[in-house]
Amino acid sequence: MELTFLDPVYARPGPYACAYLDTSRDIPDPESAISLRRRHLRQALAGQGTDDATVAAVADVAGSDREVAGRHGQAIFASQGHLALVEEVPDPPAHDAARFSALPDVMPLAVQHAPWRRSGRGELGRPARARAWRRSWPRCSALR
Repeated sequence: MELTFLDPVYARPGPYACAYLDTSRDIPDPESAISLRRRHLRQALAGQGTDDATVAAVADVAGSDREVAGRHGQAIFASQGHLALVEEVPDPPAHDAARFSALPDVMPLAVQHAPWRRSGRGELGRPARARAWRRSWPRCSALR
């Protein structure tokens, strides 16, 4: 799997503020909902000891994807008061998340870029033969 899209995140020294939030526009009054999410994002990052400049950098860009219609989310990464990466993601997170840590939390974004997620094939994007192989695998009777 190609992960070079994450290079801008790792090009900056940590610690990192990472945020995943639902910025969907398919709800009544999306701007109010996103404003509330932005406020919670600020509080969560500040509560974890994130510096004010980094909190502001993340919060300022949260919900800035107004040109993207429908259901979607945003992944935001910042360090030392500067944005490292902002990406719109097709599947919004089940729950908004904000983390300030020594290492960036890139896994949710990496999963959205996974080839099996983008292929549109089968269950979870897996080819049908993979599902068939899994069903044919012998089961251990001791585990039933």
